[in-house]
Order: sequence, then C-alpha cells, then structure tokens
Amino acid sequence: MVKTALKNKEIDQDGSAIDDKESQQILTTLIKQRKESVEQFTKADARRWLTREAAEIKLIETYLPKEAGEEEIVPECGQRLSR
Repeated sequence: MVKTALKNKEIDQDGSAIDDKESQQILTTLIKQRKESVEQFTKADARRWLTREAAEIKLIETYLPKEAGEEEIVPECGQRLSR
C-alpha cells in the first residue's frame, strides 16, 4: 500500500523522483484516510476491519520521522527565549 502510493505519485509527476517532504505528505494522507476508516468502522461495529486499519496506521507510522515530544520541545523553547 505504501509503496503503491509513493509509486503512483512518482508516475503522476511523469516519473520524476519524489522528495522526502512529498513522501511524508503521502504517508500522512494515508494515515488520515485510515483514521477516518477507523472512525466509520467503530460506528458500524466492524471490529475485523477496525483492527486491520489500526494495524496499517501503526505500520505507516514507522516510515515517518519521530515527532518531537513535550520533553524535547519545552527545554528548546526555554533556551531560545532566554537568548
């Protein structure tokens, strides 16, 4: 699924390679789509599909860079503000 989405974007750009930013946007879109599906499957009580979509979200997230947590952001902000 991930490889297909990235390849489709590449094809849409006449075969030119996609950069990291574009790759991250594609992955973020895939996650958003799956989260919307999870919401719908939750409402429909479709547990089998809900579990599958949740697993796909976790898989796709492994390809994205780790987001900075509060414990990393707060000290950095304090340092920059004290300058």
